[in-house]
Amino acid sequence: MASSRKSDLAQEFFDSLGRQSRLHIYSAVFCIFGAMGLIYCMALSKTVPWYGLITWFVYSGLVAVGWAYSFTSNIKFLYVLIPSSMVIPPVARHLFGYLPGEVPHSPYHGVVALVSIMALVGGYILFISFINREGTRTMRLVTEIRLAQQIHSRLVPPINQKVGRYEFFGRSDSSTEVGGDLIDVVEKDGRVGAFVADVSGHGVRAGVLMAMCKSAARMRLLSDDSLNGLMDDLNRVVMQVKEMDMFVTVACLQFDHGNTARFLLAGHPPILHYHKSTGKITELGSNYPPTGVVANLHHVQTDVAFETGDLFVLLTDGFLEVENKAGDQFGQERIETLIKSNASRPLTDIFDTVLKAVRDHGPQDDDQTLLLVRVAQ
Repeated sequence: MASSRKSDLAQEFFDSLGRQSRLHIYSAVFCIFGAMGLIYCMALSKTVPWYGLITWFVYSGLVAVGWAYSFTSNIKFLYVLIPSSMVIPPVARHLFGYLPGEVPHSPYHGVVALVSIMALVGGYILFISFINREGTRTMRLVTEIRLAQQIHSRLVPPINQKVGRYEFFGRSDSSTEVGGDLIDVVEKDGRVGAFVADVSGHGVRAGVLMAMCKSAARMRLLSDDSLNGLMDDLNRVVMQVKEMDMFVTVACLQFDHGNTARFLLAGHPPILHYHKSTGKITELGSNYPPTGVVANLHHVQTDVAFETGDLFVLLTDGFLEVENKAGDQFGQERIETLIKSNASRPLTDIFDTVLKAVRDHGPQDDDQTLLLVRVAQ
């Protein structure tokens, strides 16, 4: 899975190259492998005319460029490259009386050596030019990514606070420099709302939409205490600003001074409610689709009763979908087992225990966000 991710990143890099950069690297490949073709020819014993050397030089360079193009831009080009590589040598034999590669000892050794050196030097210069050009661009992008990462860390800081009788602890760990998960706690007039969101995809694009969602959600919770209104408005906002293939899953939980909370979810893994009195866990879920999928959707919140000592767990699928080498996902059942066996411990210890178990199970390939809420004395 990690190798697949690296392959995707490599493909994204080559897709991002401009025409001039592509010309640089393909020209460098042509020169170097064309020169290697001439050097190979000089190691053989047959004598051919000068146009045979040129043919072999061009043939070697173009085949190398074809392979480079296939593995950086279009793998389907191999369907053209491989058959043509098999057809061209017989055609060359028919036209020139030799196969590419059945070339020299010839009277052109000095010229061949000089051309080979020039081609190698030219290829080297082109590679250096490519590295310099792309290095400058990459450093600029790295600087921008670092700035985005700093902004992201301020938008999604770790949570460790107590509001009234409620304790909150949580953190969002992104799988890339900029994550798409959101975690927040908003308090207004003794009423506190906690929510976790997961923007589809990874990286800067998801991070930008995440920032928009946090701003919209915070403004709504600070101006009105209704989860219904929050989700309705958030759905409208996401529909207006997202790209076609994007959406956001959300889980909200709201408390006040009583012993009843309100919750609402949109396409998100269920909130886990641990009951201290029974040691059991119930799932709190909603049948709404993710925000940004269905326009003009009206949401309705649900009430849930709780007692002192109860624990609520909000998390994203980055925890649930971690796979081991055998392809088995960590899953919700393991999460519930960990919560039950550690429910009496401090929230920080519960978080660390769950995170360690997940990381031991398999590598992180998605943003991972976990928020724990305990009803204290």
